[in-house]
Amino acid sequence: MKRFAFRIGQGRTPFYFVGHGFGSQNHHVHFEFFDRHVETGKRVYGTSERGSTARLKLDWEIAANSVFEELGYDVRVKVHDGYPEELAPANDNASLRPDKQMEPTAVSEESPVDLDDPEDEELAGDEIGKVDLATIGVDPVANIRFLHDQVAEREALRAARDRIEQARNRYLGLVAERERVAKDAGDYYQESLQTLMDAHTAQERLEHHRRSNGQLKGREFAVFGVSLFKTKARKQAEQVQAEAHDLRLEANKIEYTRKSYDQRLYQLDSQATQAEQDAFTHQANLTRVYGNDEEVAMAEDFIERAIDDAAHIVSLEDAMSAYLEGEITPDEYRTFLREGGYTAELQLLEDQLSEGEGESL
Repeated sequence: MKRFAFRIGQGRTPFYFVGHGFGSQNHHVHFEFFDRHVETGKRVYGTSERGSTARLKLDWEIAANSVFEELGYDVRVKVHDGYPEELAPANDNASLRPDKQMEPTAVSEESPVDLDDPEDEELAGDEIGKVDLATIGVDPVANIRFLHDQVAEREALRAARDRIEQARNRYLGLVAERERVAKDAGDYYQESLQTLMDAHTAQERLEHHRRSNGQLKGREFAVFGVSLFKTKARKQAEQVQAEAHDLRLEANKIEYTRKSYDQRLYQLDSQATQAEQDAFTHQANLTRVYGNDEEVAMAEDFIERAIDDAAHIVSLEDAMSAYLEGEITPDEYRTFLREGGYTAELQLLEDQLSEGEGESL
């Protein structure tokens, strides 16, 4: 759809499309194209010109088939070459005969030719890109359902953006936490280094007070486990052994704390990587549906315009009648009331549903 829209609008006109039902057999796309230059307000494609319907079909054939070919699909779209004049649809802008040559739209980098259209000069700036109410129609039920679908689309878009924002914030938070833990770990490593060196030195000194069999040097005389006499060498060896033991205990605590820091840093690295991947995945999903950030903002703006138009083209009386006759669901009616600003009626509906007077959601 983007290829088709950029082709007919030459990248200078707003457009919006929404896909529905791609997990079912009724998959389809709603496509809205606004034939107005985003800066000048002039027509670009000429959708009201003679033969524009046939040209649109041919441009769709070219755009769709080029994408199918790039993706390697062995399918092609084929449109009608034209209609005999007597069979031309009444709503087409011109009747085409088979002997008339039908040329596709040329995609050019040049600015579109300004068409002499008195309506162009009278077009107000606020109307550029605005949803045409004529495209929505006047059927209250259809409009309310359209409104409900657009609100759901808006909420899905916002939820997607929220997921991206949450993943990004989580990533930034984890990175900041890792930096803090890394600093604390670095400070602790530095502060504990002397104790580890002292423990190592004490262990080396202890080795000098041991015999080859590991026993302490010097002698000790004891009776029934009570020491009666120790040589000077034994006393020195035992003192060094006690110091080495105490320092070894401190060193073990330090090594345990260091490992805890290392494990925490590893966890933060893994969590930050996952959060970053989540943000990229959510962004890729959003980009695949709507496009880049500018196109997402444009789509959201068009959805808001469509919601606003649809909410105000239907009267409260028609909506209430459709609801009471069961033509729309309570959820659809609630959406209409909320978007239309009917606060009192919305509260009344909620009260009725909570009391069981309306259809339960």
